[in-house]
Amino acid sequence: DRVILPGVGAAGHAMDVLRAHALVDVIRNLQQPVLGICLGMQLLFESSEEDDARLIGLIPARLQRLPPPPGARPGAPRVASAGTFP
Repeated sequence: DRVILPGVGAAGHAMDVLRAHALVDVIRNLQQPVLGICLGMQLLFESSEEDDARLIGLIPARLQRLPPPPGARPGAPRVASAGTFP
């Protein structure tokens, strides 16, 4: 009835795996609702600054990296919750 698209990792690598298994067009052509969780949600967009990746394209927008929190080292991963901003 519904499809859940989970994911963890980098967008570019995830798309390589989906392409290798011929799943990109399968996902694009689904008729039922699709819920993307974490990386799965990101993959539903058109493209991402991460790896300059071309994604599935169901959501017509480009993902942008979040700016680092004040005092964070450049390139340091986000491992804790950060505040939300309007």
